[in-house]
Amino acid sequence: MRFLVTGSSGFIGTHLVRALVFGGHLAHGVDVRSPDLPQNVPAEHHPIDVLNRGALHSLFEQFRFDAVVHLAAGVGPDQVVADPYHTVAVNVAGTQNVLDAAGRYSPKARLLFTSTSEVYGLCTNEQFNEDTSSLVLGPSRERRWCYAASKIAAEHLVLAQGGTVVRLFNTTGPGQSEEYVLPKFVGLALRGEDIRVYGGGSQVRCFCHVKDVVRALVTLMTRPRIDAIDPRNQVYNLGSNQSVTIRELAQRVREQVNPNVALLQVTKPPQGSLTMPYRKPDLSKIKAAIGWAPEIPVAAIIHDVMRWKLSGGTV
Repeated sequence: MRFLVTGSSGFIGTHLVRALVFGGHLAHGVDVRSPDLPQNVPAEHHPIDVLNRGALHSLFEQFRFDAVVHLAAGVGPDQVVADPYHTVAVNVAGTQNVLDAAGRYSPKARLLFTSTSEVYGLCTNEQFNEDTSSLVLGPSRERRWCYAASKIAAEHLVLAQGGTVVRLFNTTGPGQSEEYVLPKFVGLALRGEDIRVYGGGSQVRCFCHVKDVVRALVTLMTRPRIDAIDPRNQVYNLGSNQSVTIRELAQRVREQVNPNVALLQVTKPPQGSLTMPYRKPDLSKIKAAIGWAPEIPVAAIIHDVMRWKLSGGTV
């Protein structure tokens, strides 16, 4: 199959492109950044911004893709707070541009869009279900909510065109920046710096290895559509069901990476952070659709991130 992956130079995109190539597929990447892939991963890179509608149409007209995985997004808590306008533009207008080009030049292509667990917002359920949990966001004056709101809007666009939506829950692993909590904790411990836990660290999260996530994405896009449940036009949670509090995560990192560093509790969370008490997915729907379940435990994720950092950042 000929794949187009937008956001191909990002954390998940890099892992996905490599998995597609090693799986025997043709992979084309769209990203404004240059890819950081080994030479044995022959993927074609296109330096296109998803906000460039004309360039996207030209690309789709040339290659007529069999499958499109739309990862490109305005992401990262710091970037979202600093530039909410760009976040919304990329997540909504960028998604519409990709869908328009696909609809015109690759109308039979499989479409998959990666959304986020943040769309559940202030939902009070201890476990989030795609079809029954309410999506309750905070006030629009708080810039951090623009990310979740724009992802919800993009979900509607994708579903209207018959695509598949996956809501990612705390995907992490080798290659992720220290703007995210697990690699940040590992990086601090490796440097011998104290690990700061904000707001008491009682928030419950479920960390999923990027390899598990990529395995699910590839399966959703390549599995023959002869099942009782057709993955198209559906929303799936995608993540781990291993719950851990942020404080427990910090303790595990300290034990595995550097027991000599201290854990410091900081009462006031950093600007732009979200403090929802629970973010745990109900995974029954994706398991029924493609038989997928996460396999890699938190201890192994910490080990892989540590090994990646010690190797100099080679994914």
